[in-house]
Amino acid sequence: MEFFFGKVCLVVIVCFRFTSLAFETTTDGFSGNGTNLRGNNSNITEDETTGVKQGFDRSIILLGLVSKETYDYVVGIISYAVVPCQILAILFNICIINIFSRKDMETSSQVYLLALSIVELLYCLFASVAGIMALMYGEKSTYTYAYLWYAARISGFITISIRRSAYVLTFVMTLERFVAVAFPLKFRHFKITPYSKTLCCAIVFIGLIFHCPKSFKDIIVSYKTPGSTEIKYRYEEIPFFVTHEQLFDGLALFVSCVYAYIPLFACLLLDIFTILAFKAHSRNHNMFGNSTKSPNMVRRERQMTITLMVSSLIFVIFSLPINVSSLVSLWSTDYRIFKREHYLYFMMFRIGYLSEIISNCTDFIFYFILSTKFRRKFLEVYFCYRHPPTSVSGMSSSKSQQIQEFNSLAGTSSTVTECT
Repeated sequence: MEFFFGKVCLVVIVCFRFTSLAFETTTDGFSGNGTNLRGNNSNITEDETTGVKQGFDRSIILLGLVSKETYDYVVGIISYAVVPCQILAILFNICIINIFSRKDMETSSQVYLLALSIVELLYCLFASVAGIMALMYGEKSTYTYAYLWYAARISGFITISIRRSAYVLTFVMTLERFVAVAFPLKFRHFKITPYSKTLCCAIVFIGLIFHCPKSFKDIIVSYKTPGSTEIKYRYEEIPFFVTHEQLFDGLALFVSCVYAYIPLFACLLLDIFTILAFKAHSRNHNMFGNSTKSPNMVRRERQMTITLMVSSLIFVIFSLPINVSSLVSLWSTDYRIFKREHYLYFMMFRIGYLSEIISNCTDFIFYFILSTKFRRKFLEVYFCYRHPPTSVSGMSSSKSQQIQEFNSLAGTSSTVTECT
């Protein structure tokens, strides 16, 4: 195990040096993951002949609560953590997918856990590509055609829709767990469970459709600066979207509410209600309302409920900053790009982006700490370690000993086969 985590730490340390470069290559209007952050300030354009932004006074952004020096200091600290966290998130989610895809790890929430890990893995991969492209093109990234295309078509479309699909999947999983705890008798007839695979695919597919207009809002046009033959590129809004700006802004707000704000806040409330219902059942010593279950089964269900509650709650908490910042920007005219709180807006975006990356790492950590079954399976799969079998309750000692000997022999043979 020490060798495995040693290799992971080595990869993380090597990435520290390159992380800040990817953040430094981005300029005002673009995020570290390649997302266009111009917001609703379409009146601020870049002159095709001079390449200088027109339509706003730069002195305005110096009057905000956060100065440029403070912004640079905070971003400098954050930049060293983004890529290592992305690498850890990719490795952790690969491990989760590998473990929960096995038949002996089947649970009522297995499909949701798998789907959530898959979308988190895709999110980290797409975001990592944007960071690599920013590192490759350097300061030229924000007027390079390939980078702008990826920012609009991938980061601004697929990456966002996948991330928001994770919010909805977390909400559905939390809702199912709440029904299992609060209404144990009705949980057997809960109609979402038999169609969990179809539901997960539908959530992702509908999310892609809803976010599709955003990716085609802008086209990429070329321009030249005076005295230079270098061709540069920038975004330009399609006239159709400009004409129907209010319609598409309303559609974007609706999609944000359905796929981000409502699922996150509803999930937070469901976690609180689940904790209260869980405490009530614990006091009555009648977990899930079924006294016929064995103590081991009750203990496993209790442990699974605690694990899912904690992991989903932490996921929601780390996902809130960037979404709360987006909500504030809708109501405050000063809290936007190129407005008075320009640097505060960007700083909160950087912090929120890092917290989202961290949220992709927390599931594995809490699964490993809180779930005995997950921890044993992880050690078995990656380190060929098998936990000694326990005695079977209700059997004679000789019968139990024979079963243990048989299981140990079977486990030894399978372990040798896997390790070799």
